Amino acid sequence: VKMYAMSSLAQIGDLSSVELMREKLGDEEVKVREFAAASLASFENSAVLPIYMDMLRHNDAKIRVYACQGIAKNKDTTKIDLLIYKFQKDPDASVKNEALWTLLSMGNAGISKLKDTLGEKKLPPTTLSSIATGTIKNPSAENAAFLKELYEGTDKAGKKAIERIVYRTESHFLDPILELLLQSDDPETRLAAAGTLKKIPDTTLINKLKDMKENDSNAAVKRTAAKTLDIIGIQ
Repeated sequence: VKMYAMSSLAQIGDLSSVELMREKLGDEEVKVREFAAASLASFENSAVLPIYMDMLRHNDAKIRVYACQGIAKNKDTTKIDLLIYKFQKDPDASVKNEALWTLLSMGNAGISKLKDTLGEKKLPPTTLSSIATGTIKNPSAENAAFLKELYEGTDKAGKKAIERIVYRTESHFLDPILELLLQSDDPETRLAAAGTLKKIPDTTLINKLKDMKENDSNAAVKRTAAKTLDIIGIQ
């Protein structure tokens, strides 16, 4: 009952319940404290921001994940340095990923700090995959430009890691990367990219699809381009 009560109070934005939820972060029952963390993360109010600092230090990784989500929801750019630290040093992979995705939700402020942190080092496919996932979660022109830059600068394994995630997008913000994939020498890559555009009716790549429908060297790619155009209503 107490878990559902916390959820209900959070849904209506009842700030009087915040201290009770904060106390429940120390509950001996895992479900109770994690439910309290989820409820706190759902608030969109600056009064809750100090609690996220406590949650980021919690020994329960799931509570640290919820702290990142709360920071993202509130666009709290004052926590960027701490998020960078969590991205780099947290012992739990899920927290590292959530910190990264939170940074990507903060637009140029988060991306700029990420660029400074990553520098010129070669990123492993797992990190590139996580950045791509964060871009899908928070599609924007800034995030897509950052991901495109990483894509162009990585090796074949890194490119494949990014591609596998980009194929999940439903946002036209990823068009600049999909355009690169449509130009690939690999017909399988072109095929997957053309198929992805079926989910993006407002894509800016209509002319490219039309050209592929008529002129691509691979018959399967031609058919997929034609089908994609048909699905999004372009003759």
